[in-house]
Amino acid sequence: MTHVYKTEEEQIEDLKRWIKSYGPSILAGIVLAIVCLYGWRYWNSYQHDRAVSASTLYQHVVEAYQTNSQDVLATVLSQLQEHYPHSPYTQYALFIQAKISVDAEDYSGADAALSWVVEHTRDRSIESIARLRLGAIQTAEHYEEAAIQTLEKIDQHSFKGLALIKIGDAYHALGNEEKAKQAYMAASQLLPDASNTMPTLGVKLDQSIKS
Repeated sequence: MTHVYKTEEEQIEDLKRWIKSYGPSILAGIVLAIVCLYGWRYWNSYQHDRAVSASTLYQHVVEAYQTNSQDVLATVLSQLQEHYPHSPYTQYALFIQAKISVDAEDYSGADAALSWVVEHTRDRSIESIARLRLGAIQTAEHYEEAAIQTLEKIDQHSFKGLALIKIGDAYHALGNEEKAKQAYMAASQLLPDASNTMPTLGVKLDQSIKS
């Protein structure tokens, strides 16, 4: 049976009771929604501003590299590492630093730069690239066991084949041709059309089989 209000006063009193019962929870919900909305906007603005700042510093790194301004490069790199350790721009800047170190035959400096990237990046692809370069440097420095450990932690399918080639190189440097052969064979199975795109892999595999 539908209730029919007899007076306007009765309707007002019923509305007051409803507000008293449910008003606080509704108000709290509205306040929470407003806080979440502005919090989300602030967070996005904050992240955008940080990305812009990191990008600007990275541009300074590129300019310092191009002009061979080592002091400026070191200063800007330090700022990136301190304030934006997880930014891709910081990782890219450290790749530049690693290249400079390799060109100067400062392999320990390149090792330090790439190890920093591996430790701080949140991007798995960047980590894989850093591990590939770090593994190659460790092998060149005759730290083959360390190189193998570095490279074996690469689990992304798109980088696994390249990692196996470098693992094979490390085993070859150690004189373990059986392990090198296994790594090269696994790499050839993962890399599409490896005989055409990476002819050196076939050479390495043949050498490990003959050894």
